[in-house]
Amino acid sequence: MNQQTPSPLDEAQLAVLGQARAARGKLRFASFLALSNVIGLGTFAFLSLALGLFDLSLSPMAIALGVLAWNEARGRRLLLDGNTQGPRRLMFNQVALFVCVLAHCIYSAVVAWTGPSLLDSMSLVDPSLPEMLGDAASGAGTSLDELSQWGRTAAVVVYGGVVIVSAAVQGLTAFYYSSLGPAVAALAATPAWAKELSR
Repeated sequence: MNQQTPSPLDEAQLAVLGQARAARGKLRFASFLALSNVIGLGTFAFLSLALGLFDLSLSPMAIALGVLAWNEARGRRLLLDGNTQGPRRLMFNQVALFVCVLAHCIYSAVVAWTGPSLLDSMSLVDPSLPEMLGDAASGAGTSLDELSQWGRTAAVVVYGGVVIVSAAVQGLTAFYYSSLGPAVAALAATPAWAKELSR
C-alpha cells in the first residue's frame, strides 16, 4: 500500500506558492511579448546600423532602436523579478517606439512629397527609363508628371497607414503592459523562496 509523501510545505506556504505561481503565470505571456520585442527591435537596429555603414553614416534610427531594445530587455527583467517598475518601463518603451515611428514616417513623407520623385531617382539608374515610362503613360492616357504625383501621394498614404497601425499596436501593447501592475505587485509581495519555486 502506497503512502503519500507528506509535503515539506504546510498549507499556508502552499497557498503562498500557489499565489506566486498564479502571478507568474499572468506574466509569462508578457515576458514572451517583451522578448519578441527585444529581438525585433535589436534586429532592426542592427540592420539600420549595417545599412548606415555603406554610406559611412550613423543612423539616428539605429541608435534609437538599439536603446529601445535595451530598455525593453531591462523592463522584461524587472517584470520577471517582480519589480513594480517593470510594467511602467515597458509601457513607456512602447510610447517611445511610437514616437520614433511617427517621427520617421513624418520625415519620410515630407521627403517623398517635396524631394525628387521616384521616377527621377530611377532615371539616374537608367537614363532611357523616363522616355519609356513617358510612352507608356501616354498610351494609358496620362502623363509622366501625373505618374510622379501619384507616386508621391502613394508614399504619403503608406506612411500614414504605418502611423495608424503603429498607434494601434503600440497603444494596445502599452495598455496591456500597464494592466500587469496587480500581478507584479502580487509577485513582489511573495517571499523570496516562493518566487524561486514558482519560476
